[in-house]
Amino acid sequence: MVEWSRVGEFTVGEEERPGTSDRNAARGPRAVRTPVGEGRGRVFVPCAYLAPHGLPLPEGVAGPRLFLDPEGERLLTFLEPPEDVDGERHFRVRDADGGPVGTIRRVPPSMRLLHHTWRIDQPGRPVVEGRNEWAATAKGPDAARKLARRALARGVGVAMSGDEGAYGFPPRKLEWVADGQRVMVSQGQQSAAIEADWLDRRLAFTAVLLEHRFTPRKKRV
Repeated sequence: MVEWSRVGEFTVGEEERPGTSDRNAARGPRAVRTPVGEGRGRVFVPCAYLAPHGLPLPEGVAGPRLFLDPEGERLLTFLEPPEDVDGERHFRVRDADGGPVGTIRRVPPSMRLLHHTWRIDQPGRPVVEGRNEWAATAKGPDAARKLARRALARGVGVAMSGDEGAYGFPPRKLEWVADGQRVMVSQGQQSAAIEADWLDRRLAFTAVLLEHRFTPRKKRV
């Protein structure tokens, strides 16, 4: 297991070793994983485990929870039940002893064509804003028309809703920015890269997990 506080890249899933033409993929518990090695020797090592299936939630505790062991006995972080504050949904992240780590905020979009945005509040640090890579450049009076054109080019409704995997498209890409500087880039649970050493990894993990949870999925028929 890799020390969670030193992680620079991560993904969320069960794959420990990718499959190749002559070997099957190796899988393990669902976890936040970081890539180690290159080529055929590349593996995805856990740095934090998600709660095992069926593990009950104590009163006053919400998920997703992260643990330091696959059995879910050594807690790393948990969420308080979310609160609605001035139209935003606030998720307060706490450590194993109940101490505050920070807050993840889900913010309503400023434009109908956009998906909800996200904020990370880390004590003593500037607010981190998760911006859709398209929304960052679609500003001004023509913003709605630009977004609609991009949505049509990529597949009707995909860019607008952020559907993961709809019509074969990957999850939307977010750039997480603080004071004009990019601190993280994420694409759903598939990949995330932290660029600012000061960003608390526990907040980064939780933000990616929450963003994935609230991303609309394509309905199966």
